[in-house]
Amino acid sequence: MQQRYSRADFPIRGIISDLDGVAYRDDHPIPASVQAFQAWHERGVPYAFVTNNSTKSAAQFAAKLNGMGIPATAAQVLNTISAVTLLLQ
Repeated sequence: MQQRYSRADFPIRGIISDLDGVAYRDDHPIPASVQAFQAWHERGVPYAFVTNNSTKSAAQFAAKLNGMGIPATAAQVLNTISAVTLLLQ
């Protein structure tokens, strides 16, 4: 007999998300993503963002996310600039 699982059997322990196309498209937030990140933030679910976009610093991406209603800090954003910085330290 096959066992069935529910979401409760696998609680979310953390989220890693891309930015453009997931959290927003260009300069427009994706409403369902904003709601999800706000809910995860309120529940204390850790999350981070990754992007291969090198046009902004992690702080600038965090500011963009906050402006769209997604709580974020620079420490939660890993982009090519921050990846190279970590490698050079």
